[in-house]
Parts: sequence; structure tokens; C-alpha cells
Amino acid sequence: RGSGHHSDPFAVIGTIFLWIFWPSFNSAPTTLGDGQHPTALNTYYSLTASTLSTFALSALVGEDGRLDMVHIQNAALAGGVVVGTSSEMMLTPFGALAAGFLAGTVSTLGYKFFTPTLESKFKVQDTCGVHNLHGMPGVLGALLGVLVAGLATHEAYGDGLESVFPLIANGQRSATSQAMHQLFGLFVTLMFASVGGGLGGLLLKLPCLDSPPDSLCYEDQIYWEVPQEHEDKAQEPLRVEESDTQA
Repeated sequence: RGSGHHSDPFAVIGTIFLWIFWPSFNSAPTTLGDGQHPTALNTYYSLTASTLSTFALSALVGEDGRLDMVHIQNAALAGGVVVGTSSEMMLTPFGALAAGFLAGTVSTLGYKFFTPTLESKFKVQDTCGVHNLHGMPGVLGALLGVLVAGLATHEAYGDGLESVFPLIANGQRSATSQAMHQLFGLFVTLMFASVGGGLGGLLLKLPCLDSPPDSLCYEDQIYWEVPQEHEDKAQEPLRVEESDTQA
């Protein structure tokens, strides 16, 4: 999660590629043509706002007003996450900009304050910062989808209502009912994530899955077949360590 002169340039390249192509992620499931155009535009609006808020807030909370590369590489993409549900809906440019600004703010503050608190107070490690980039902006995006779905009307969407909300267009479901279904989907997702993460943590605590000691880390011959001379050379520091321990 920290910055490094060797990894930062490659990480920024990845961020740029994701920023450029994130609209294709959101627009891929939508209807070809009219459904994809507003999705791509809303995503770009949101990404732009999250990038601006990330740069501004990173300098504001950083030491001596300096930017943090971890914030720039990650939180700048939060705008694409937050509109993942609602980008096809009638979000409007203002709504997309507001959502992206909020997502960039929440993500940057999460990296700066929330992640260190999780580690120091609760001993929970988020090694890749997934909670800040995908977790909190994802929940915000789901709530945004609930709000926008509840405001859906035939007047606002016109003929496009059938492609976005077919059940509302056919009269089988009201906008309020659709919003409640969206909210229920959020609760189900959080339940699966919590239960699955808890079970995964319990499994990793089993003795048979315990991590190897530090002396055996990065030793290829423990897990791979290697040439004999390489194995003999690799065993020398282990033998020295064992003899020192016995002594």
C-alpha cells in the first residue's frame, strides 16, 4: 500500500488504463446504442469528479500539502465504482459529478484514516485497500441506485424505460418497489460478503494452513523442484541457522 519509486510508475500506468476504459466496464451489460452512450458519459463525469476531489483532498490531508501516490492510484478510480449501478439510469451530469466527488472524498479519507484505524484498533489488514476503493464506494453506489430507481418515471425515460427498468415499463412493478428490490440486493450482497469473509478467515486460522516461518519464506526448494546445486546452496543458511539455534 505504500509508495515506491520502482512500483509507482507501473501502478500509475495501470490507473490510467483503468480510468480510460472503465466506461466500457459499466456499459458492457447495457443495451447497445442508446443505453451505452449515457452510461459512458456518466462514468466519465464521475471519474473526472473523483479525480479532482482525490487530488485536492490528498494535498489537504497529506504532509506539507504533498500528494500521496496511493491516493492518486486508487481513489481517483472511485468514481467509476460509485456509478456502476446507476450509470445507465437517468443520473444526469450533475448527479454523476456529485457522486464521483463524494466517492473520491470517501475513498481518500479511507486510505488516510480508516485503514490505519482498522489495523491499529481491530487488527484487520486491508493489504490492497479494496475496502476504500471498492467497498465503501460500492455501497454508496448501491444506495445511489436505490435513489435513482425510486425516481424513475415514464416521462423522464421515455422509450428507454423498457431497456433500463422493463418491469416498471410493463406495469409489473412500481418505482418504489424497484427501489426496495435494489436495497434488498445490497443487503444480500453485504450478507454474502460478511459470511464468506468470516468463513475464509476461520479457514485460514486452521493449523494446517498456518503460514511458514520467516526463515522458510521465499525458499523455492520448499515448494518447487530445483536443480541440485541450487538446493544445496539454498540449504546452507538454513543449516547455519539451525546450528546457531541448537548452540
